[in-house]
Amino acid sequence: MTEVLCSRCNKPFTEPRRCTGGECDFPAYYEVMRDHFRLKMPVKYYCSLMGGINSGKTYYLLCLVHILLGNDPDVQVLKRRYGIADVRIVDPTSQDLYDQLIRQASRGDLPYTDSEKPLGFFSLILTMDDDRVFEFVLFNTSGEKLENEYEAQKFKTDSHEMKGAATVYLVDPREDSLLNRALEYPKDAPCRNQDIGNHIYRIMQIVNGHIKIIRNPLAVCISKFDLLEHRIPLEVPFNPYIEAHNRRFFEEIQTVSDKLNSFLQTKSETVNPGQLEERFRNVNYFALAPFGSDERPAYWDQRKPQGILAPFFWVLKKRDIIKDENGSY
Repeated sequence: MTEVLCSRCNKPFTEPRRCTGGECDFPAYYEVMRDHFRLKMPVKYYCSLMGGINSGKTYYLLCLVHILLGNDPDVQVLKRRYGIADVRIVDPTSQDLYDQLIRQASRGDLPYTDSEKPLGFFSLILTMDDDRVFEFVLFNTSGEKLENEYEAQKFKTDSHEMKGAATVYLVDPREDSLLNRALEYPKDAPCRNQDIGNHIYRIMQIVNGHIKIIRNPLAVCISKFDLLEHRIPLEVPFNPYIEAHNRRFFEEIQTVSDKLNSFLQTKSETVNPGQLEERFRNVNYFALAPFGSDERPAYWDQRKPQGILAPFFWVLKKRDIIKDENGSY
Protein backbone atom coordinates (compact mmCIF):
# COMPACT_ATOMS: atom_id res chain seq x y z
CA MET A 1 0.00 0.00 0.00
CA THR A 2 1.20 3.51 -0.81
CA GLU A 3 1.93 5.45 2.39
CA VAL A 4 1.42 9.22 2.29
CA LEU A 5 2.28 11.64 5.10
CA CYS A 6 -0.45 14.17 5.85
CA SER A 7 0.92 17.73 5.99
CA ARG A 8 -1.91 18.85 8.27
CA CYS A 9 -1.56 16.29 11.06
CA ASN A 10 1.86 14.73 10.28
CA LYS A 11 0.51 11.15 10.33
CA PRO A 12 1.13 8.45 7.69
CA PHE A 13 -1.90 7.08 5.82
CA THR A 14 -2.27 4.09 3.53
CA GLU A 15 -5.80 4.97 2.42
CA PRO A 16 -7.57 8.26 1.58
CA ARG A 17 -9.51 8.76 4.81
CA ARG A 18 -9.89 11.97 6.79
CA CYS A 19 -7.23 12.81 9.38
CA THR A 20 -7.70 14.60 12.70
CA GLY A 21 -6.63 18.02 11.38
CA GLY A 22 -9.99 19.80 11.56
CA GLU A 23 -11.36 20.63 8.10
CA CYS A 24 -9.24 17.99 6.43
CA ASP A 25 -8.66 17.82 2.67
CA PHE A 26 -6.41 14.78 3.01
CA PRO A 27 -8.42 12.37 0.82
CA ALA A 28 -7.97 14.64 -2.24
CA TYR A 29 -4.28 15.15 -1.37
CA TYR A 30 -3.73 11.41 -0.90
CA GLU A 31 -5.33 10.53 -4.21
CA VAL A 32 -3.45 13.10 -6.29
CA MET A 33 -0.10 12.17 -4.69
CA ARG A 34 -0.77 8.44 -5.20
CA ASP A 35 -1.82 8.97 -8.81
CA HIS A 36 1.12 11.29 -9.53
CA PHE A 37 3.89 9.26 -7.87
CA ARG A 38 2.40 5.75 -7.76
CA LEU A 39 4.50 3.50 -5.51
CA LYS A 40 7.35 5.84 -4.56
CA MET A 41 6.53 9.06 -2.71
CA PRO A 42 9.07 11.92 -2.91
CA VAL A 43 11.29 12.73 0.06
CA LYS A 44 9.30 15.20 2.19
CA TYR A 45 10.73 18.21 4.03
CA TYR A 46 8.83 20.53 6.33
CA CYS A 47 9.96 24.16 6.39
CA SER A 48 8.72 26.27 9.31
CA LEU A 49 7.90 29.91 8.66
CA MET A 50 8.11 31.75 11.98
CA GLY A 51 7.32 35.33 12.87
CA GLY A 52 4.86 37.40 14.86
CA ILE A 53 1.57 38.97 13.82
CA ASN A 54 1.93 41.17 10.71
CA SER A 55 5.58 40.27 10.13
CA GLY A 56 4.90 39.63 6.43
CA LYS A 57 4.84 35.81 6.42
CA THR A 58 1.82 35.33 4.17
CA TYR A 59 2.96 37.93 1.64
CA TYR A 60 6.42 36.36 1.63
CA LEU A 61 4.99 32.90 0.93
CA LEU A 62 2.67 34.20 -1.79
CA CYS A 63 5.51 36.02 -3.53
CA LEU A 64 7.86 33.04 -3.19
CA VAL A 65 5.38 30.56 -4.67
CA HIS A 66 4.38 33.02 -7.41
CA ILE A 67 8.02 33.54 -8.42
CA LEU A 68 8.92 29.83 -8.32
CA LEU A 69 5.93 28.84 -10.46
CA GLY A 70 6.38 31.72 -12.90
CA ASN A 71 8.42 32.10 -16.07
CA ASP A 72 10.76 34.97 -15.25
CA PRO A 73 13.91 34.36 -17.37
CA ASP A 74 16.36 35.18 -14.55
CA VAL A 75 14.56 32.79 -12.20
CA GLN A 76 14.57 30.05 -14.83
CA VAL A 77 18.33 30.49 -15.26
CA LEU A 78 18.83 30.41 -11.47
CA LYS A 79 16.85 27.19 -11.13
CA ARG A 80 18.79 25.52 -13.95
CA ARG A 81 22.10 26.70 -12.50
CA TYR A 82 21.39 24.86 -9.26
CA GLY A 83 19.92 21.73 -10.79
CA ILE A 84 16.16 22.40 -10.42
CA ALA A 85 14.37 21.08 -13.49
CA ASP A 86 10.82 21.87 -12.37
CA VAL A 87 8.76 23.36 -9.53
CA ARG A 88 5.04 22.75 -9.38
CA ILE A 89 2.01 22.31 -7.13
CA VAL A 90 0.10 19.05 -7.54
CA ASP A 91 -1.74 19.22 -4.21
CA PRO A 92 -5.27 20.70 -4.61
CA THR A 93 -5.29 21.99 -1.02
CA SER A 94 -2.16 24.06 -1.64
CA GLN A 95 -3.49 25.31 -4.98
CA ASP A 96 -6.83 26.33 -3.42
CA LEU A 97 -5.07 28.22 -0.62
CA TYR A 98 -2.80 29.97 -3.10
CA ASP A 99 -5.71 31.01 -5.34
CA GLN A 100 -7.74 32.21 -2.36
CA LEU A 101 -4.92 34.33 -0.93
CA ILE A 102 -4.11 35.82 -4.35
CA ARG A 103 -7.77 36.89 -4.71
CA GLN A 104 -7.72 38.48 -1.27
CA ALA A 105 -4.38 40.21 -1.92
CA SER A 106 -5.73 41.53 -5.25
CA ARG A 107 -8.53 43.24 -3.32
CA GLY A 108 -6.07 44.61 -0.78
CA ASP A 109 -7.67 42.74 2.12
CA LEU A 110 -5.24 39.91 2.82
CA PRO A 111 -6.22 38.87 6.38
CA TYR A 112 -4.05 37.86 9.30
CA THR A 113 -3.59 34.08 9.49
CA ASP A 114 -6.27 32.89 11.90
CA SER A 115 -4.99 30.55 14.63
CA GLU A 116 -8.47 29.01 14.92
CA LYS A 117 -8.60 27.91 11.29
CA PRO A 118 -7.01 24.74 9.86
CA LEU A 119 -3.27 24.89 9.24
CA GLY A 120 -2.47 26.36 5.83
CA PHE A 121 0.48 25.19 3.76
CA PHE A 122 1.99 25.17 0.29
CA SER A 123 3.28 21.81 -0.90
CA LEU A 124 5.85 22.32 -3.67
CA ILE A 125 7.14 19.43 -5.79
CA LEU A 126 10.78 20.00 -6.80
CA THR A 127 12.12 17.79 -9.58
CA MET A 128 15.88 17.92 -9.97
CA ASP A 129 17.89 17.46 -13.16
CA ASP A 130 19.36 14.23 -11.72
CA ASP A 131 15.78 12.85 -11.36
CA ARG A 132 15.58 13.24 -7.59
CA VAL A 133 12.15 14.50 -6.45
CA PHE A 134 11.34 16.35 -3.23
CA GLU A 135 8.14 17.56 -1.62
CA PHE A 136 8.85 20.80 0.19
CA VAL A 137 6.05 21.93 2.52
CA LEU A 138 5.98 25.60 3.55
CA PHE A 139 3.65 26.28 6.47
CA ASN A 140 1.62 29.46 6.76
CA THR A 141 1.83 29.43 10.56
CA SER A 142 -0.38 31.88 12.45
CA GLY A 143 1.60 34.73 14.06
CA GLU A 144 -0.98 34.81 16.84
CA LYS A 145 -0.47 31.12 17.54
CA LEU A 146 3.31 31.58 17.65
CA GLU A 147 3.09 34.61 19.92
CA ASN A 148 0.70 32.78 22.26
CA GLU A 149 3.09 29.84 22.54
CA TYR A 150 5.99 32.25 23.05
CA GLU A 151 4.20 34.07 25.88
CA ALA A 152 3.21 30.77 27.51
CA GLN A 153 6.81 29.48 27.10
CA LYS A 154 5.30 26.39 25.51
CA PHE A 155 8.27 24.50 24.09
CA LYS A 156 6.78 21.00 24.08
CA THR A 157 4.43 22.15 21.37
CA ASP A 158 2.15 19.80 19.47
CA SER A 159 2.48 22.08 16.44
CA HIS A 160 4.57 20.04 13.99
CA GLU A 161 4.69 23.06 11.65
CA MET A 162 7.09 24.68 14.15
CA LYS A 163 9.51 21.72 14.08
CA GLY A 164 10.65 21.81 10.46
CA ALA A 165 13.79 20.49 8.83
CA ALA A 166 14.56 24.19 8.31
CA THR A 167 13.17 27.47 9.63
CA VAL A 168 12.69 30.85 7.96
CA TYR A 169 12.22 33.44 10.70
CA LEU A 170 10.85 36.90 9.80
CA VAL A 171 11.84 39.72 12.16
CA ASP A 172 9.43 42.66 12.10
CA PRO A 173 11.44 45.88 12.66
CA ARG A 174 8.31 47.59 14.00
CA GLU A 175 8.18 45.09 16.89
CA ASP A 176 11.84 45.40 17.93
CA SER A 177 12.45 48.56 19.94
CA LEU A 178 16.00 49.18 18.65
CA LEU A 179 15.19 48.39 15.01
CA ASN A 180 12.05 50.51 15.29
CA ARG A 181 14.18 53.41 16.53
CA ALA A 182 16.36 53.02 13.41
CA LEU A 183 13.37 53.48 11.10
CA GLU A 184 12.82 56.77 9.33
CA TYR A 185 9.29 56.88 10.77
CA PRO A 186 9.29 54.78 13.96
CA LYS A 187 6.01 53.88 15.63
CA ASP A 188 5.16 55.43 18.99
CA ALA A 189 3.45 52.38 20.51
CA PRO A 190 5.49 49.91 22.59
CA CYS A 191 7.20 47.07 20.71
CA ARG A 192 6.52 43.44 21.63
CA ASN A 193 10.27 42.65 21.72
CA GLN A 194 9.84 38.88 21.49
CA ASP A 195 13.00 36.77 21.27
CA ILE A 196 11.54 34.29 18.79
CA GLY A 197 15.01 32.99 17.92
CA ASN A 198 15.42 31.64 21.44
CA HIS A 199 11.92 30.18 21.27
CA ILE A 200 12.80 28.33 18.04
CA TYR A 201 15.98 27.04 19.66
CA ARG A 202 14.15 25.67 22.70
CA ILE A 203 11.60 23.89 20.48
CA MET A 204 14.27 22.41 18.23
CA GLN A 205 16.30 21.30 21.24
CA ILE A 206 13.39 19.15 22.40
CA VAL A 207 12.76 17.86 18.87
CA ASN A 208 16.43 16.85 18.56
CA GLY A 209 16.78 15.18 21.95
CA HIS A 210 18.12 18.17 23.94
CA ILE A 211 21.35 18.51 21.97
CA LYS A 212 23.28 21.73 22.50
CA ILE A 213 23.80 22.78 18.86
CA ILE A 214 20.98 22.59 16.31
CA ARG A 215 21.93 21.52 12.78
CA ASN A 216 18.62 22.48 11.16
CA PRO A 217 19.26 25.63 9.10
CA LEU A 218 17.83 28.92 10.38
CA ALA A 219 17.32 31.83 7.97
CA VAL A 220 16.86 35.04 9.99
CA CYS A 221 15.16 37.59 7.73
CA ILE A 222 14.72 41.27 8.56
CA SER A 223 11.27 41.73 7.05
CA LYS A 224 10.00 45.07 5.64
CA PHE A 225 13.64 45.97 5.00
CA ASP A 226 12.48 48.73 2.68
CA LEU A 227 11.81 50.71 5.88
CA LEU A 228 15.56 50.57 6.63
CA GLU A 229 16.89 51.51 3.20
CA HIS A 230 17.70 55.03 4.39
CA ARG A 231 20.49 53.36 6.44
CA ILE A 232 22.31 52.41 3.19
CA PRO A 233 25.33 52.38 2.90
CA LEU A 234 26.68 53.39 6.31
CA GLU A 235 24.95 50.74 8.43
CA VAL A 236 23.44 48.19 6.04
CA PRO A 237 24.78 46.71 2.77
CA PHE A 238 24.63 48.85 -0.36
CA ASN A 239 22.79 46.03 -2.20
CA PRO A 240 20.96 44.22 0.62
CA TYR A 241 18.62 42.12 -1.57
CA ILE A 242 19.98 39.04 -3.33
CA GLU A 243 17.99 38.49 -6.53
CA ALA A 244 17.91 35.80 -9.22
CA HIS A 245 20.14 37.82 -11.57
CA ASN A 246 22.99 38.03 -9.03
CA ARG A 247 25.90 36.21 -10.71
CA ARG A 248 27.60 35.18 -7.47
CA PHE A 249 24.36 34.21 -5.76
CA PHE A 250 25.57 32.31 -2.69
CA GLU A 251 28.74 34.36 -2.29
CA GLU A 252 26.65 37.51 -2.13
CA ILE A 253 24.23 35.86 0.30
CA GLN A 254 27.17 35.30 2.65
CA THR A 255 28.56 38.82 2.16
CA VAL A 256 25.21 40.42 2.98
CA SER A 257 24.68 38.02 5.89
CA ASP A 258 27.99 39.05 7.47
CA LYS A 259 27.07 42.75 7.22
CA LEU A 260 23.57 42.21 8.60
CA ASN A 261 25.11 40.21 11.44
CA SER A 262 27.13 43.28 12.45
CA PHE A 263 24.10 45.55 12.04
CA LEU A 264 21.89 43.36 14.24
CA GLN A 265 24.52 43.14 16.98
CA THR A 266 24.03 46.83 17.77
CA LYS A 267 20.61 47.62 16.30
CA SER A 268 18.36 44.80 17.48
CA GLU A 269 16.73 44.18 20.82
CA THR A 270 15.45 40.72 19.86
CA VAL A 271 18.11 39.15 17.61
CA ASN A 272 21.45 38.29 19.19
CA PRO A 273 23.71 36.95 16.39
CA GLY A 274 26.42 35.80 18.79
CA GLN A 275 23.95 33.77 20.83
CA LEU A 276 22.24 32.33 17.74
CA GLU A 277 25.54 31.20 16.26
CA GLU A 278 26.39 29.39 19.49
CA ARG A 279 23.09 27.52 19.22
CA PHE A 280 22.64 26.93 15.48
CA ARG A 281 25.33 25.42 13.26
CA ASN A 282 23.72 26.87 10.13
CA VAL A 283 22.36 30.42 10.51
CA ASN A 284 22.35 33.24 7.97
CA TYR A 285 20.82 36.72 7.84
CA PHE A 286 18.73 38.14 4.99
CA ALA A 287 17.05 41.38 3.95
CA LEU A 288 13.44 40.90 2.83
CA ALA A 289 10.78 43.22 1.51
CA PRO A 290 7.73 40.95 1.00
CA PHE A 291 5.51 43.78 -0.27
CA GLY A 292 8.13 46.46 -0.89
CA SER A 293 6.35 49.52 0.45
CA ASP A 294 4.44 50.74 3.49
CA GLU A 295 1.25 51.42 1.53
CA ARG A 296 -2.15 50.42 2.91
CA PRO A 297 -4.18 48.75 1.60
CA ALA A 298 -1.54 46.49 0.06
CA TYR A 299 -2.80 45.58 -3.42
CA TRP A 300 -1.16 42.59 -5.12
CA ASP A 301 -0.55 44.40 -8.41
CA GLN A 302 1.31 47.20 -6.57
CA ARG A 303 3.80 44.90 -4.84
CA LYS A 304 7.55 45.38 -5.23
CA PRO A 305 8.95 42.28 -3.50
CA GLN A 306 12.71 42.07 -2.98
CA GLY A 307 15.07 39.39 -1.68
CA ILE A 308 12.39 36.69 -1.80
CA LEU A 309 14.36 33.78 -3.29
CA ALA A 310 17.57 34.03 -1.25
CA PRO A 311 16.41 32.44 2.05
CA PHE A 312 14.60 29.63 0.23
CA PHE A 313 17.56 28.71 -2.00
CA TRP A 314 19.93 28.94 0.97
CA VAL A 315 17.73 26.46 2.87
CA LEU A 316 17.68 24.11 -0.13
CA LYS A 317 21.47 24.26 -0.28
CA LYS A 318 21.87 23.58 3.43
CA ARG A 319 19.55 20.57 3.14
CA ASP A 320 21.73 19.24 0.26
CA ILE A 321 18.87 19.50 -2.21
CA ILE A 322 20.58 21.87 -4.65
CA LYS A 323 24.16 22.19 -5.78
CA ASP A 324 26.54 24.97 -4.72
CA GLU A 325 28.46 27.40 -6.93
CA ASN A 326 30.96 24.65 -7.78
CA GLY A 327 28.34 22.11 -8.82
CA SER A 328 28.69 19.87 -5.76
CA TYR A 329 26.30 19.02 -2.89
